[in-house]
Amino acid sequence: MLALEGYDENSSVHVTQWIKNFAEPVKRLGGATLILDHINKANAGKGARGSTAKLATVDVAWKLDGKQFDRQTTAELIIKKDKDRMGCLPKFDTGEGSNEPDSDELTDKEHYILDILRDDFSNGAKAVQWKQATAKSVISERTFYRVIKELEGTHVQKDEQGYYHMLS
Repeated sequence: MLALEGYDENSSVHVTQWIKNFAEPVKRLGGATLILDHINKANAGKGARGSTAKLATVDVAWKLDGKQFDRQTTAELIIKKDKDRMGCLPKFDTGEGSNEPDSDELTDKEHYILDILRDDFSNGAKAVQWKQATAKSVISERTFYRVIKELEGTHVQKDEQGYYHMLS
């Protein structure tokens, strides 16, 4: 697809521009884009062949591995998460063969945001105050508001005056 658009897969500028033109509009509309790419020559480390911008510009990256198979044989595939930018993918318990996420398990970002509310605002906080207490380099504004929306009702409650409080 990069070549069809006249882009060079080894150019971080080209890869980033292609992602912005192709995947970002879908993301803004609430959709997801699946980009399937080749592994690097050595099949070592993270990322696909070509520019490292391919990995840098996506939110989540998975790597498939397994034994050779063809139309007459089957093989088990291994799916490994290489990147989770927002820390929002659920963690799965594969010990029991379950593919259901553990609903009680919070992401690192959820823990971080809850800890700030608990430690810095024992009497509650408005979202703006709460957000200002987070490090901008750790949590973007968009991620912050997405996370508190996820936490509302299960871990935090918003009162009539707009203050968030921890649920016990």
